[in-house]
Amino acid sequence: METDQRRRASSAAAAPRFASFELSGAAQVRSFYADEYSVSVALEQSVPDSRFYVAANQLHLGGLEVTDHVRTVEMEFRVERDDAYIVCVTTTGSLNLEQGDAKVVGTPTRAAVYRPTAGPALFRTGAPNRARGLLIQRRALTEQLELLLGHPVPARVDMAAELDLDTRAGRAWLELLDLLAGAFDDPDHIAFRPIVAEPLSHALVGGLLMISDHPYAEALRQPAATCRPRHVRIAIDAMHERPADPHTTASLAQLACVSVRNLQAGFRRHVDMSPMAYLRQLRLSRAHDDLRTGRAATVAEAAHRWGFAHLGRFAADYRAKYGDRPSRFQRP
Repeated sequence: METDQRRRASSAAAAPRFASFELSGAAQVRSFYADEYSVSVALEQSVPDSRFYVAANQLHLGGLEVTDHVRTVEMEFRVERDDAYIVCVTTTGSLNLEQGDAKVVGTPTRAAVYRPTAGPALFRTGAPNRARGLLIQRRALTEQLELLLGHPVPARVDMAAELDLDTRAGRAWLELLDLLAGAFDDPDHIAFRPIVAEPLSHALVGGLLMISDHPYAEALRQPAATCRPRHVRIAIDAMHERPADPHTTASLAQLACVSVRNLQAGFRRHVDMSPMAYLRQLRLSRAHDDLRTGRAATVAEAAHRWGFAHLGRFAADYRAKYGDRPSRFQRP
């Protein structure tokens, strides 16, 4: 089934890698999409072998996957995932999405977006069909949005079901997606170099957030009133990279090479909260994420994992931020 696979060794935990597949037969197609994407597939009935062809290219970049799929048979994909966003751009043939109240007719200038906030979805593709896509792990999108905004956000961001690519910004984002897709045919592509792949991945997710409609879009598109000084950015980056570490204002100030008073003053002026209040909000969002996804079986497990020793105070902070009790997601 896997006709060609190129991997690039790297000391990084998530080295860029490429895989290509050619599939034959309904059983193999269903197995592939179930294993690779956790979706169920329905195929056009009685397709002659001479017309049956399904192929897939994948470029894995940490929490992202750039894809290109070719199909000569009509297909339906039933998707119900809580862990990823999926952006589909059809280049040949038809691709339609139904999810919740949204019905999107995909075109080369209008992408269909699967959202983990909107419940089960149904993709339909015509024959023939070729579609380029981007699968983003929910955590990767959330973390990128937090870095862009400079403050924690809820675990799941409610994005629009369609993406307009017929704008200057939309075309620029599509060119970036196409740049990474160029790695499908080039084993020496720059995407396989981790030092290049990481900023390209950040640019792809950041660009998507800039051109999509979601609750934080307006804030992202507004010019920053003031540029955060370097020592504040260093402290924020350290907390996002390792939120579970035992950070203190003193340790963050030492890392940023400034005094505790200067760091506190920088956070008050540019973030409107203290460094420890920022860290507490960040950890609260991580605990919320663990409860919603089932990574934590109990409220106590989620709270203690993220450094909240007092369960009553954790519950009060959680309710103030999310408007609900953390026990709502606790397993029976």
